[in-house]
Amino acid sequence: MGSRRAKNAKRNLKKAEPQSKPELTMDQLLAKAQEFMDDNNYETALQVVTQAVNQDSNNTQALLLAAILQLEMGNIEPAINCLLRCTEISPDRGFEKYMYLGQFTVELESVRYYQLGIDALQRDLEELKDSEQAAVLKRKMAEAYVAMTEV
Repeated sequence: MGSRRAKNAKRNLKKAEPQSKPELTMDQLLAKAQEFMDDNNYETALQVVTQAVNQDSNNTQALLLAAILQLEMGNIEPAINCLLRCTEISPDRGFEKYMYLGQFTVELESVRYYQLGIDALQRDLEELKDSEQAAVLKRKMAEAYVAMTEV
């Protein structure tokens, strides 16, 4: 009779325990956020990428994706904050953050961000040499120069 009570108590404890979902890895969270973004479900994508940022607040991929989502939703100030955080964490890598900042700032500040982006692109190009990816980066660099002339 005592063993039956113990079994029932264990079963009741299992029912009472909250069923916690296993924590997703950073890569899984970013992939999931990207899927929601691709489906134009920006709010859900932002919720997922926020989990990623909470998991690692220095992950520039997560911060950049959060910035892009904020921009898609028309939230300029939070987007700029994410982009600026990216520049603090990794000032020499990742040209995208500088290109976005160049678009959302004015005059000399805008030109400065575009130039920082071009510098990052040049570093990436030196590593890639003559590859298909290098051609894409050269196009991005040309676009950045055009954007600078429009400022």
